[in-house]
Amino acid sequence: MKKVYTYICILLAFFIQSPAASAAVQAGFSTEPLSAADTETFLQSVKLTPLTEEPKRRPIACFDASDERIAIGCGDSGNKTVCVYTTDGAFQYGFRFPCGGSFGVELDGENLILYFARSDVAASVNPTGTIESLAKIQNTIDNNAYWNHHVHAITREVGGIRYTLKNNLGFFGLFASTYSQLTATGPDGEERVLYDVRAEQLAKSAAVFVLIAVLVAVAVVVIVKEFGKLKRRESAIENCN
Repeated sequence: MKKVYTYICILLAFFIQSPAASAAVQAGFSTEPLSAADTETFLQSVKLTPLTEEPKRRPIACFDASDERIAIGCGDSGNKTVCVYTTDGAFQYGFRFPCGGSFGVELDGENLILYFARSDVAASVNPTGTIESLAKIQNTIDNNAYWNHHVHAITREVGGIRYTLKNNLGFFGLFASTYSQLTATGPDGEERVLYDVRAEQLAKSAAVFVLIAVLVAVAVVVIVKEFGKLKRRESAIENCN
């Protein structure tokens, strides 16, 4: 009996300390509890590294805004960051974390909710980088609409201020999947740029364009040469006949 009692205490301690068993994530999605196995897998693969200084600014993948703060998510194929700023654009804190798919961010009081598309997980994170709760995002039509029209929205209006993601790259914007600017427009119509990586994004998009142009040119040259060889071979056969 003593061993059974000990095992029960260990299990209770696990569920009390587990993020999945804590207060439910206050997400805009409809969610369900995350299993213990999925919780363990997620916590092993996604580890948040707090950022006390603003990292190098990169193109914006997602954002959210409240009356007092702005959260901006950035990242490449495997390394993501979320940074929190004041509404004037001053850096407060942030996190770096591994994530191989797309993601979203939402402000929830003092906490952030990170949404992971590939694993369908919503994680509530406090300002110190501790994951306080986890939930499974259900696969529903309403949730898909929330992804498209809210989490990945490019405009938000809070307290009379309209926040907008922009890609002022002209022709090169066709090659960009992220955004180079976040602007805030007040009731008076005055627009302020809060976050700007247009120069870096323009250079990157131009490089992608040049690479694509070179590959297309090489492909065209190869096709023209092969077509020429084919025509000469056909002419040689006709002459022999």
